[in-house]
Amino acid sequence: MKKVKDLRDLTDRLPDCRALITFLRAEDGGRRSPVASGYSALFDFDNDKRIPVLQTFDDENPVYPGDTVPAALTLLDQLPPETLYGGLAFEFYEGSKKVGTGIITNLL
Repeated sequence: MKKVKDLRDLTDRLPDCRALITFLRAEDGGRRSPVASGYSALFDFDNDKRIPVLQTFDDENPVYPGDTVPAALTLLDQLPPETLYGGLAFEFYEGSKKVGTGIITNLL
């Protein structure tokens, strides 16, 4: 998998995995506003390296803080293949602020 230098490169990319993700509520330190498909955050898959990941939600509706939703994840940087597997828990961040958690449900 190559590093994405331009978001237009994503038009030919397929998602790497599916996950069930939960956005933290604002009162728990999460976002204050909703997000939509195309939202990108820094994911920590427990390997001490945060990488940008594009999230595509199954529903076209906005995803609000506190929501738990299924999503397709497209990694925008490389990870060793053995890093990802079904059942892997992760956290995601905006800068240094943790805004959500999730678990990989299956690889694509």
